Amino acid sequence: MLNLPLLSVLVLTAAVQTAPTNPACTVLTASESASLIGEGGQTLSVAAAPRGSSCMVQHGDKVITILFAHLDSADAASGLWATKERIVDGKELAGWPAKAYAGGLKDVSAVGLAKGKSFIEVRVTVPSTHNADIPAKLQTVMKAVAARLP
Repeated sequence: MLNLPLLSVLVLTAAVQTAPTNPACTVLTASESASLIGEGGQTLSVAAAPRGSSCMVQHGDKVITILFAHLDSADAASGLWATKERIVDGKELAGWPAKAYAGGLKDVSAVGLAKGKSFIEVRVTVPSTHNADIPAKLQTVMKAVAARLP
């Protein structure tokens, strides 16, 4: 039988504990997400693990997908960067505070960053009839993200 003081401690402990933060869901600020897909996007934590996480933000038919990976070495982060750059037919962006590429396929614009042991890729999917300015907006947002990376 559970006594009342012990039950109180268990309930209080459970109430104080919060789920760990998904690093991918903290890459973009709310205003950065809104600048890409509009106000009121719903955030969905897709996967969260010590070495990597992913997150999606959706507003209607517009979706931001964020991949965050913390790897064992800077070489591993650069290797992942190179692989992902090829997948989106990306081109390296010069003069950024982190190694960066921009690319895209059809309705998807992507920017990837590698700095130290970290790799981040943000993809924005917007129907082609509305995405003409998305690549430039995404690069502006991601340059700010690159500047915040440790």
